[in-house]
Amino acid sequence: MTNVNTKILQGSNFVEACYTAQIVAFSNFEYGCLREIILKNGTGQVLDVGTGTGEYLKGLAVLVPGVSFTAIDADEKLIEIANKKNAAPNICFRNQFFGPDFPSETYDLILARFAVEHMLDVPGFISEACKRLNNGGLILITEYYIDDLHSKNATWRLFRKKEHEFYLKFGSHPGISTLLPGYLRETGFGEVDSFFRHITPSIVGRDPFYNLIIAYTNLYHRLDEEIFTGVLRNRITRYCEDALKDESVEDGLMVSYTTGRKRL
Repeated sequence: MTNVNTKILQGSNFVEACYTAQIVAFSNFEYGCLREIILKNGTGQVLDVGTGTGEYLKGLAVLVPGVSFTAIDADEKLIEIANKKNAAPNICFRNQFFGPDFPSETYDLILARFAVEHMLDVPGFISEACKRLNNGGLILITEYYIDDLHSKNATWRLFRKKEHEFYLKFGSHPGISTLLPGYLRETGFGEVDSFFRHITPSIVGRDPFYNLIIAYTNLYHRLDEEIFTGVLRNRITRYCEDALKDESVEDGLMVSYTTGRKRL
């Protein structure tokens, strides 16, 4: 039985632009942090769960060529793109579900980036991940926290409200990041830590930030025109295009990073 919300697989033809926009917005600060974690812990084997098109992972793999990566995704089409566009000597891409039937190979680090929000049983995933970590191995889960950050702008608040509605309709978890530390501790992980990074145009750049929002809006519209109507998509797109030119506009996203270490 798969632990993946299969509704998200409907978007495999449309998500590539979102993956690229995420990399442009987040990679400058994420890659350095991940490289430091990998080198500090002497990591040799990494499993990336929900790798998507593999574009993000390839950027990391280039920085640590001595590390071996296994990257899986439940969507066969995304793995086809990964093998075609983002192959690297130290990455093995697989079209595979992660769950009790996953091979009993063990890893030094398991990554799940914007993946557990779409899982049916998040505690179950963490339990299975723990079984596949070497003693002392790490899990790192990256997730969104969908909130409008008390914005005074009606369009931004509407975008976040509809995004939250979209997640709930598709059976995903818009606030899962707040529960992850507890799940890790309940599973027996030690050294549990979690922090939020505030993502704004001032931090990542106006173009990366608002181009990411436009990419998300287009994806949501293609997946559900009842929530993200054509009128709403146009409104948000115009808002982002105007914000690109107006440095007084400062919206924000929250991204969480949650880690735990398998006890020796």
